Amino acid sequence: LHRYQSPLLVLPWVFLGSCPRQLEDVTLKLKEELGVTILMNFQEGDVDMNPETMIQGLIPLTCPCMLPPAGRTTMLPQNVFLLHGLLENGHTVYVHCKADVDRSTTVVCGLLMFVLGWSKRKVHYFVTPRSVVV
Repeated sequence: LHRYQSPLLVLPWVFLGSCPRQLEDVTLKLKEELGVTILMNFQEGDVDMNPETMIQGLIPLTCPCMLPPAGRTTMLPQNVFLLHGLLENGHTVYVHCKADVDRSTTVVCGLLMFVLGWSKRKVHYFVTPRSVVV
């Protein structure tokens, strides 16, 4: 069972984390403290988010899921482009899947590499220590 954990600040307007499951996670933490406007969800058929969270002024955006690994290759460009577009339009985005260790992290790494031009080594150095739960 995965539990919601505090979001990882990746960039000033991009947060990465696990699926928020409590109303307080969305209203107090994401919306009020961090200023998140979009929940970018990479879960498919396994959404744990309480429907009450959807009426708190955040825009839920369910994205094409990237399972199995072949799906990541196919959907990564589209999802990175979508995330970049949201940021360009002034949104603060919380990117999540179930536990923030696979699908959501892949999209955030894609943004860092393909939009910002970071090297694979820099992305690995920057994201890995922040996303590993000890």
